[in-house]
Parts: sequence; C-alpha cells; structure tokens
Amino acid sequence: MKDIEFVILDIDGTILNNKRLYRWIVEKTINPNSILYQIYLNTWEGKTPKILRIFLQKISEITDGNKVKKIRGVTAFLKLLHKEGIRIFGSTRSDNRKTEKRLREQKVFKFFDVLKGREINKIEHIPYFANLMGRDLEDFSKHAIYIGDEPGDINIAKRFKIKPIIVTNTFSQNELVKFNIEKNLIVKRIREAIKK
Repeated sequence: MKDIEFVILDIDGTILNNKRLYRWIVEKTINPNSILYQIYLNTWEGKTPKILRIFLQKISEITDGNKVKKIRGVTAFLKLLHKEGIRIFGSTRSDNRKTEKRLREQKVFKFFDVLKGREINKIEHIPYFANLMGRDLEDFSKHAIYIGDEPGDINIAKRFKIKPIIVTNTFSQNELVKFNIEKNLIVKRIREAIKK
C-alpha cells in the first residue's frame, strides 16, 4: 500500500454483511455486458429517472434484514490502515444514519474519517471526499484505492482513475472475471487488499 493515503470502502457487502437477499438478487439477475447491468449502473450514478433509483432503494431496504454483522477480518484491516495513517472513507447507497448506527454497533465506526450515504449519488462521493481533504480530484485519486464487492464498484473507481480492489463477498472470482475484471484486482478476503 505504498503511496496510498486514502482508502474508499464500499460498506454494504464489503464491510457489513447485510443486504444479503438484495445482493443475491443482483448477483443472479445481472449478467455481464447486459442491458440490465447498464441500467443498474446508470441508476446508481443518477443517469436514469429518479423513480427507478427510489424503486431500487426500496427493494434494498425491504430485503435488508435485521441481522447485520461485519465481514470477517474487517476490524483487523481497519486497525492496520489506521495505524499506517491512511484516511478511511465509507461509501454506501444506504441511509447514512442507519449505516453509521450499524458501524457503531460493530465497533468499527471510529476508524472512518467520513461516511457518505445516499443523500448524494454514489458516483459523487469521491469528488466529495477529495474536496473535503482539500485535494484536487486527480491528486486524490493517485493516492487512493477503492475497495468494493461488485462490478459497479470497479466502474466507480475506474471513472476517477482510482485503483479498484474487489472482494468476493457477493460475486465469485469466476463471475467477476466474466465482467472483464482482471484477476489481480480480485481478493477473497479484505485483508489481502494490503498486498495489492
């Protein structure tokens, strides 16, 4: 993680093991390079009618479930980043207050410098974080990595020329490769991201 100053972490499915039914639905219904996949990505980037985004948010909330735990190895990973002086940003499509509460319950919220939720489109989180740090977007991106659990996270990272790392919490390595994601960007456990 040489030269890395910032880590942007997707929350749902990467840090918290929540929205399992929703993630399963996404995994089983979205095929590589499909029209459905493009609509899904465009919806979360604010490129489709707002009603579609609200519809997906409602499905996400309905299927959220109450039993939320952090993904195995998350606390140790966050402690290591914190010890190294790396600034940690949380990015989620979920409600910010609900996510903060869950992160506090799992005793990991203290590691996050900033948490941004669905009050703005997820694609706008990275410019927001860069601005907050007083860095121009290009400089911020050069010194950042983005860790997520689905192809949409790769899409966001690449949009800003940030190195992406995808954890196989939602999609398997074989499924991710079908989305043209390079194997060297895929890890089985979040702690393996340190080696990348």
